[in-house]
Amino acid sequence: MGTPSTGCLIYVPWIFDMLGGVDVVVERLYRGISQLPEFADRVWIGEQEWAMSGDHVDESGRRFLRLNLPPPPGLAAFFPRYFITLGRRLPALKRHLDSHAIGVINCHFPTANIYTLAMLKKLGLWHGRLILSFHGSDVLGIEPETHVWRTIASATDTTTACSGWLADQVASTGLWRRDDIQVIANGIDINEFMPYESSPIDLSPRRYILNVGNYTPVKAQDVLLRAFATIAKKFDNVDLVFAGGAQGGAWLNHLLDQAAELGLADRTHFLTDIPHARIPALMEGALLLAQTSKREGFSLVLLEAGLMRRAVVSTAVGGIPEVISSPELGRLVSVDDENRLAEELDEMLNNASLRDELGANLQQHVIGKFSVSAMTEKYARTLFPAPP
Repeated sequence: MGTPSTGCLIYVPWIFDMLGGVDVVVERLYRGISQLPEFADRVWIGEQEWAMSGDHVDESGRRFLRLNLPPPPGLAAFFPRYFITLGRRLPALKRHLDSHAIGVINCHFPTANIYTLAMLKKLGLWHGRLILSFHGSDVLGIEPETHVWRTIASATDTTTACSGWLADQVASTGLWRRDDIQVIANGIDINEFMPYESSPIDLSPRRYILNVGNYTPVKAQDVLLRAFATIAKKFDNVDLVFAGGAQGGAWLNHLLDQAAELGLADRTHFLTDIPHARIPALMEGALLLAQTSKREGFSLVLLEAGLMRRAVVSTAVGGIPEVISSPELGRLVSVDDENRLAEELDEMLNNASLRDELGANLQQHVIGKFSVSAMTEKYARTLFPAPP
């Protein structure tokens, strides 16, 4: 690993708020790299900000650099209006990067607004390294046939993905070679996860099955509702708890209606916009974690369940089998297979010793393979490679 002579910006294309998994990964990476002596005071979290610009420090001491990177419009409006806007933005962006001596930009969850950074580099106005880090549904936004994404790809020095499956998806766009895509699994550390706000959340006097994920159709919480409905009478002292971002509320409202139709209105709890610091409390009160996503680049919540020694039932999609890699670590089911899901939940609820065994196995697996220190080291070598 080389010694950096310039600063590093870890960028997300939104306002950083720690409500999503990507923000959690970025925050852990920021803290991990900042704690290395050779990187101290050289790292910032970059966030997309339309109204404000410049740097600031939040109440936790995290250093931020606000940037306005407008995404390119549709092709019909691409010329010349966008390039007039770009002509105004590039000098301001260059000033921000130069004033902080930013020599490396690591873009997490890349979107088309990275085109602004790519153009800055292609025009020779910035000579740093551009690293893209993919996390899941961001791959769906790539349009490989467009000038925008071809320019972004040609300006990219290194590409990473949080799972082998996701790396294959990135490579399938044809913009990056699979052999050049580094797999860096998301990491977690028991010492930094557990001290968070872990007092139990008082939802009900009963225990519950927990699901964590934004309220969107791809998370398929409706499948879990139907599966739970088939066993709810058998386990009349167990509830079902969902926690996630409302995402506009359309899918959440659909789930609320579905729960009522299934006669589960008093057995289901829908929590919205829970801060990440409260996830340990939710895990603490749960009997097990049930995830039903149709697509998942990695699933950080599985690592969190492991640290809390909670058994997991999940769909076998994306990078999830790279975490739950054997039946001794958890149970996997096919997408939309609510009958098999109900069977697995039934077995778990009936067998406390099985839940304890799977939770303990998963905890050891997560601690041994998915540490935040290993993630930080791999990213540090990627951001600041040793000179040839």
